[in-house]
Amino acid sequence: MKQLIYSLQSSCVVTSNLARKTFRLNWNYLTAAALLTLGVGCGKEGTNPTAPPTQKKEWIVYQTVKVSNTGSDVTFYSIRSIVIDSKRNKWLAVDGSALFKFDGVNWNSYVINPSSPIRHATSIAIDSADNMWIGSDGGLVKFDGINWIGYTQIPITPTHFVGTANSSGLTVDPHGNIWFFSSETGSSYVLVKFDGQRAALPYSSPLSRGYPAFAATYVAFDKQDRAWIGLRGLITNIGLFPDSGGVAKLEGSNWTHYTSFSGMPKRNVSVVAIDAQGNKWIAGYRYEGNFTRGVLIRFDGTNWSMYHSSNSGLPQNQFISAITIDGSGNKWIGTSDAGLVKFDGTNWTVYNTSNSGLPANTVLSIAIDHLGNKWIGTHEGGLAVFREGGLAGM
Repeated sequence: MKQLIYSLQSSCVVTSNLARKTFRLNWNYLTAAALLTLGVGCGKEGTNPTAPPTQKKEWIVYQTVKVSNTGSDVTFYSIRSIVIDSKRNKWLAVDGSALFKFDGVNWNSYVINPSSPIRHATSIAIDSADNMWIGSDGGLVKFDGINWIGYTQIPITPTHFVGTANSSGLTVDPHGNIWFFSSETGSSYVLVKFDGQRAALPYSSPLSRGYPAFAATYVAFDKQDRAWIGLRGLITNIGLFPDSGGVAKLEGSNWTHYTSFSGMPKRNVSVVAIDAQGNKWIAGYRYEGNFTRGVLIRFDGTNWSMYHSSNSGLPQNQFISAITIDGSGNKWIGTSDAGLVKFDGTNWTVYNTSNSGLPANTVLSIAIDHLGNKWIGTHEGGLAVFREGGLAGM
């Protein structure tokens, strides 16, 4: 039998040998077998057209999953943090007291430190030994895959301790130290550096001396091991500082505080990400009436640039909850109610529930695997996996 090769067009008029009726079909929904059955002959007469390529799936959503080690079905509500370990397992901090692991086939759940009164896991970090560090309302927790260790208080000296309640914003620095923010009162956050044995508090930092209105929210490290710390304003006994957080840089023992007085747009900061060229991408926000107006700020070490809904494709009135940068330098941005945003340095692309497979418009967390798949944690929509042009390895 002579092999037939069909040409790709957006659509073509097809004459069926079965019914001898003419109708219009879209190539996206036809297979080679279907074309042979119909007796399609699109393209110029007397030529052998070429077949349409197979469409690759770009989205997968996990909302209710079967958990292998418990046998139960679990529906994800809010996925607050996603990390990927050295074995390429995905770990999820889900609203509640459980940690979930996905190896690509099976889901397993782990109750976080059963002896601690944990209700919400807020963030996860992984050290070089693949130990999981979890921040929660009940304190800092370490999980080595078998054993749980809870740290409700960490010694600074043999007689002085720092509490870890409401720990969040976990980050592991290049030397293996765990950095996080802790608040036993739920309002004023203290930056803590923990080497696994003792804690250190940066007492000379603007977080604890000279800047009583600021609380730490996020920390990221550049290639020079400098810490860049997001700050937000607070209502304190000396006044109202709602939008004056800015960014602090810690270099050795020296601090530099960037605010509107030093050229940075006047904003609180929720997230800091650093690209391969050392540019800082900062999620800023301020309160305007009933709205939280978010912006994306770029700092190259000298100049500040601000992107907002009036001068870019960033959606309006959105709090930025996550920024992750892929290997090509694209910024992937999670928003409070407008979906997922991609910025390649020139063009903006918005993925939401109306134009894509994203299951919810509130994006809380983003991780990118070695194949370029984006693992997206949402509020009320579960976990989405996405890759432009088709998912890889799935």
